[in-house]
Formats: sequence, structure tokens, C-alpha cells
Amino acid sequence: VTAQNYAEDYHVFGVNWTPEYIEWYVDNVVYNRMYFPSDRTTGQAFVEEELQRFQAAANSMNRPQYIQINFATGGNWAGDAGDYLAGQSVEVDWVRYYSTAEQTKAREAYYADRPALTGVTDKVMKAGSAENLLAGVGVNLAGYHVDYSINDEYTFVNSGAPEGRNEVRLVVKNSADTEALKALTPGVYSLHYTALKDGFKYAGRVEPTAKTDRKTVKLVVLPEQGLKAAGCTLADVELPQGWSWNNPQAAISQAQSFEAAYTQAEDPIAAELRRNVAITIPLSAIDTAGVAATCSSDSGEGGAASSGVEAEPQASQSGSQGAGKDPNNGSVSASGADKDKAPSSLAKLSQTGAGLAVPALIAIMLVIVGVAAIRVRKARK
Repeated sequence: VTAQNYAEDYHVFGVNWTPEYIEWYVDNVVYNRMYFPSDRTTGQAFVEEELQRFQAAANSMNRPQYIQINFATGGNWAGDAGDYLAGQSVEVDWVRYYSTAEQTKAREAYYADRPALTGVTDKVMKAGSAENLLAGVGVNLAGYHVDYSINDEYTFVNSGAPEGRNEVRLVVKNSADTEALKALTPGVYSLHYTALKDGFKYAGRVEPTAKTDRKTVKLVVLPEQGLKAAGCTLADVELPQGWSWNNPQAAISQAQSFEAAYTQAEDPIAAELRRNVAITIPLSAIDTAGVAATCSSDSGEGGAASSGVEAEPQASQSGSQGAGKDPNNGSVSASGADKDKAPSSLAKLSQTGAGLAVPALIAIMLVIVGVAAIRVRKARK
């Protein structure tokens, strides 16, 4: 396959990952394999001065990963992407993940003694407060503790930054970053909880040998004055600009939480193109003191939303990641190179933007050994 004919048809890009090696293939032809040092790869010729580097690669890769599909342009690896690239696109027909019995066994062995977070749910707080976001959150193993970080995934303006980069930012480094937490403006943020090994040095250039667990939920930051009810329905509770109740006619007294939607009102792109984020606001966040006497529990027949808060894991961050499903419990499919058995459109995507000097950069990282395949082509202008 040459760079000149990538736009003519779909091609299958795959990664086969085991604890001993990772191999990459295109259209079922393996073009590279990288071995990791282990008892089972002693027959491989590792140059002594490179042995440490390969071991660091093994420590980095043989742990939970995620799958990322992006339309990259240029960079240190690919070089200058060139000019006049507007209108290029990449089409992804399907994405598969599956594993052999040996790969499944290796994954299960890794997770057998991995820490697991407990009590992680979406959080709601008022702007300007130093909320204890660790309350109720724990880890199942001794020798570990929990910390968190926060980014502005849902609140940043994503229309593009002239003369510069435009991306999600880390806004709260950890639980000790109290002033940054208090400085958060009303909106919705990604709250990342991580189980960390006691005494392990995570800062700097270190090999990630300590096992961790991470879960991402939403942090809803309300106005500093909170929400106040002027009547008996959600329509009587004023929300910040860009926020809306799913059922404004719902009686406040009929449920313990209510569903709403958040969009970034300051984003200059058209309102219908802005990201719409589902959130849950508990009744406890609404000041009903002024109407409690008139809004009794048996008044109003508004359709209240379901109670409780359901955590929604990310992906992420970064980029986003195929969200909402634990990749370790993903479905298993047939061989990625078998077009005849491919789903018609498991993930039909078309992302418009600047093009590539090479057709596309597809970054694939799996979750503790397995095989992934992506059928993709670069569409012509």
C-alpha cells in the first residue's frame, strides 16, 4: 500500500498486543514487531545498551490503555503536513477489539491484584467553595490512597484558537489545589479519580510500574449563590445561560434529583453545533425555603426525573475516547482483516479538517493485550 492510493479504498490498520510483543499490520500484512524483554523472549537479540529502553516500553504498555482514533496533521514524526489542506476527511467504517484465550488470561492476571475505586459518583458544588470531593470515595486495597484532578473538557471553547492551540486544560492539579478548585466558574468539568500506590513517585520521568485505577465523572459547578426556587416547578428555578431543564414543568417536590442539559454559552460556533452535556442536579442544590409552604409534596403533577446520580466514565480525556463503556468488557468480534464478516457500519465517522501529508495518523492503544483493527480510508477532496 502506498501513500498515493490510500484514498481509493478502505484499508485495515491493526495492532496485535501481547505481554511479549506488539505488532502492527496493514491489510493483514504485519510490517513491524517490537519485542519486550521477558522470560519468553530470551531468544531475541536485545542490544545491551537498549535493553533498559525496551524494558521501560514494556512497563509503559503492559497496563490499561485506550483506543484513540484521530485525524492528525503533521508533527515531529510525520513532518510538515503542507498547505491548502482544508476539506480533507477520514472515514472510519468499523473498529473491532478481540482477544485470544492467552491474551484474555494475561489480562485477567493483571487485574487480579489491581486496586479498584469505590464510591465514585458525579459531584455538584457551588462556585467559590472548597468542596471535599474525596468524601465517600475509597479504594479496596490497603497501601493505596485516592486523589483527583479536574479538566475543562465540557467548558472550554472548542471552535479553534487563532494563532495558537485550542485544547482541554488541567484546571485543578490535585486535592491540595484548593485555590484552583475555588476559582472554578459555573459549568461542567471532568473529574478524574485515581487510586495511587502509597510512597510511589509518580512525578517526573518514571516507569509506571505501580498499578492504578481511574474513573472519570462529571463535576457540576453551580453559581456561587446557588439555585433558588421562585415557584413550585423547575420552570421557576433560574439556571445560568446555556443551561436548561429537561422537563421544566416537573414539580420540585416530586423527586430528589432532576435532569438538565449544559452547553458552553460563550462558544462562538452556532448554538445547534455546541456540545450538549447531560447533567443531574439534586434537589438539595435548590433553595426552596421561600416556597416550601405552598409547594407541598402532594402538589403538582409534573413529570419528575429519576432520582440518583449515575457516574459516566470518560474517555477521554483526552480526546475523547469512545466513551461510556469499560473496554475490558467490550464485545468480541471476528478477525479484523476479514471484510466479509465486518459490521456494515460499526462506527461510521467523518471528521472534517486539515489533511495529512500521509493520509492519517491512527493511534491505537488497547486494554491489557488484545487485537484491534480499524478499517479506514482517506477521502479525496
